[in-house]
Amino acid sequence: MRLVPVLALALIASACAAETDERPAEFAYIVKAILAPSCATATCHSARTQREGVDLSSVEAAQETFDSRPFAPQTGEPNDSELLFILRTSGEKRMPVDGPLPDADIALIEQWIIAGAPR
Repeated sequence: MRLVPVLALALIASACAAETDERPAEFAYIVKAILAPSCATATCHSARTQREGVDLSSVEAAQETFDSRPFAPQTGEPNDSELLFILRTSGEKRMPVDGPLPDADIALIEQWIIAGAPR
């Protein structure tokens, strides 16, 4: 009879445990898994359209973009990052324009910036 309460508590404890994001906070992963599918659309930041001169369609294109643009992530300073600002803001300045990225994706980008935004 004591086994049932113990199992119930174990199930409750496992449900309350914080989820961890096992995805790598690495430039190539972020570009391939988050930025390219969300931002490199036909009307925005694809190799063809390059809206505002930004191409996020591949790791190489994103590298060139971040090397030459003023919104390039400030290494280690997420509060000063123009990239994080446009991902988190609301209204006309928010990107992507069709809806915000999931909080977990933005948090992963922030982790990458905190780590120095290595490319």
